Amino acid sequence: MPVFLHASYLINLGGDQDLLSKSITSLTNHMNAAHQLKARGVIFHCGSHKGAGFETILDQSVEALKSVLNNTSNDTLLIIENSAGSGGQIGSSLYEIGQIISKAKDARLKVCIDTQHAIAAGYDIRNKEQLESFVDEFGKYIGPDRLAAVHANDSKTELGAGVDRHENIGDGYIGEIGFTNIINHRFFENTPFILEVPGIEGEGPDLININRLKAIRESVFSV
Repeated sequence: MPVFLHASYLINLGGDQDLLSKSITSLTNHMNAAHQLKARGVIFHCGSHKGAGFETILDQSVEALKSVLNNTSNDTLLIIENSAGSGGQIGSSLYEIGQIISKAKDARLKVCIDTQHAIAAGYDIRNKEQLESFVDEFGKYIGPDRLAAVHANDSKTELGAGVDRHENIGDGYIGEIGFTNIINHRFFENTPFILEVPGIEGEGPDLININRLKAIRESVFSV
């Protein structure tokens, strides 16, 4: 099973020069640690443009990622996680993530899809037809070979709410049927699924949630 590191939530590619410099340093340090630990890569959030607009911060975001990639090992992936969409967050749309990757032009730039963030951002991936559209859009703007991992989280909030609120598997607005459709789609075949759920006792990912996801997987592949 591959290992991934998650970078600090304080990273912001859309911040001022001081924050941007600290973000580059932090991401570089995480990448170096991942290399030393033989982890596959580092998953991170791009931060927020704070109302300035995506196009305004696009070039500085790309240059920041180039700096990180140019100063870290070639065997370590740098993995952009999609955001839920609130507060001017960067990367809530596949288009934005695709723009960053296409301009950075580095094979080590990959993507982690958080299922809750996708729902919050308005992508109804629990629905078979909409999931197919999501996969097509991913291929169009990013490329199917860029998917590195999935953060499998149910959602406390409804479709398009724009809020990052995770729920235990099967207890939220994605539900068992939604996860069945996701796991059953060829796009996610052989992709690591990582839990970030609150846990039944509120102590984070637990055996109950692991077993719930495994039961859904087994129901899919036993058919």
